[in-house]
Amino acid sequence: MFARNSSVLTSNGLTEVGKLSGNEELLGWDVPGCLRAANLKDFLVARDSGELLAITTKDTSLSLTADHPLFMAHSNDLPFFDILLVERENIGAALGIARPFPAMKNGSSYAYRVQKLEQAECERYWLVERHNKKREAGYRLQLLACRYGLPIIELSAGWQGVDRRDLERLFAEERTLDRANKLKGDFNFKEDKAHLTVRLLDEVSRLRRIFIDLQLYGSAEGHLLTVHSLSEAHPNQRGAMTPIVEQTVVRQSFLEAIEYLKTHFTGEHVDIQVRALFNSRSYSLFPAAYLRAGMELPFINGGRSQTTVTTTIEPSQSNTLLYRFNAGELASLIIGGIVVGSSPWPT
Repeated sequence: MFARNSSVLTSNGLTEVGKLSGNEELLGWDVPGCLRAANLKDFLVARDSGELLAITTKDTSLSLTADHPLFMAHSNDLPFFDILLVERENIGAALGIARPFPAMKNGSSYAYRVQKLEQAECERYWLVERHNKKREAGYRLQLLACRYGLPIIELSAGWQGVDRRDLERLFAEERTLDRANKLKGDFNFKEDKAHLTVRLLDEVSRLRRIFIDLQLYGSAEGHLLTVHSLSEAHPNQRGAMTPIVEQTVVRQSFLEAIEYLKTHFTGEHVDIQVRALFNSRSYSLFPAAYLRAGMELPFINGGRSQTTVTTTIEPSQSNTLLYRFNAGELASLIIGGIVVGSSPWPT
């Protein structure tokens, strides 16, 4: 949902959300990489006393609820001390700090971090907090560990840094996954949706897990759904699984793609990752609560897709009218110049 003073791009130009009548045509990004109009749908005005996120970037700003979907990507430069919640399926959860990575001339700093997490056998991670100073990050790490009763591990070693027998004893005696879920709830994270999932699974889990990549605008014909299976997969040199592509489906409209997912894939063993291509740059779709300073957002300027970098995210209490709507068959809206996800989403 959006604050009333947010601006939305319509066929008549930028319009303040609070002045919408419900009969407008909204503009959203669509295949094959251009703006397209669609009728405003499911218009709802509600008074809400929940939390809003005021997001500022180098180019613009917007306010929306923490659960609204945003397209976001990590920048090549990671000059931050990131506090991560890491999990390994059927083992447990812990906290750790990922240290800064400078921009790399050949390759991505974020990809290098992912590689290190694979080596440390961290299957999933949530980016809990991001800090510029090592001392503040260290203090917050200790505070969160005490508050939620979670162990701290050295992420450069991960689960490998502790004897496996000791880990089994620790996680058998302490319900760290339950404690991790409490932390996720407090930070508006979903229990089953991590910032990153590295496909490190034991054999039993691998046989029953289905991975689906929905790449919006991934084909000239529409949205690309790729169904992966790990049942016949083998680990690579870092221990991560290389998935086997079992099925590829293209759907012209966003609603058709969502309906296909709902019809064919349900259940707790289905892992759906949603990404989108804007100007050849890949962005992942997450609720706004997952956004952190330094992350990049797709930004429309002069009808063309660009990138803008997030500078601040400030929570604020909402005591005013909030507005919810979508663009029907379009997968996105333009709010404050930022390309945001339309609703509803299956993830």
